Amino acid sequence: MGKDPEMMNSLLVLTVLGIALVESAAIYGLIISLQIISLDPETFLIAQKAIGAGLAVGAAGLGAGIGEGLLVSGSLGAIQRNPAVKSKIMTFMILFLALIESVAIYGLVIALSLLK
Repeated sequence: MGKDPEMMNSLLVLTVLGIALVESAAIYGLIISLQIISLDPETFLIAQKAIGAGLAVGAAGLGAGIGEGLLVSGSLGAIQRNPAVKSKIMTFMILFLALIESVAIYGLVIALSLLK
């Protein structure tokens, strides 16, 4: 933003949008942790279920978070290099963020299935 003050609004919007979309993986982790806490401690397989669910949502969330972070960072760099196509870059960024997010959603579904 310091290199081109005229682009500050566009870059700020893109950054906030990217952070908000990346944050969903953390919310999935919160959902699973609340589910794990609510499990009956007398259940024999509680430790195995909790570990499996934690790994499923954690690994998927980590991969999605890294991928989404790299995508947002690359999009910011692309807009700085070529501001004329910022709307196309933002559109592609949102599209690809949604595709990457499917990995985190898959981890959430697996974790919820394990906790049944």
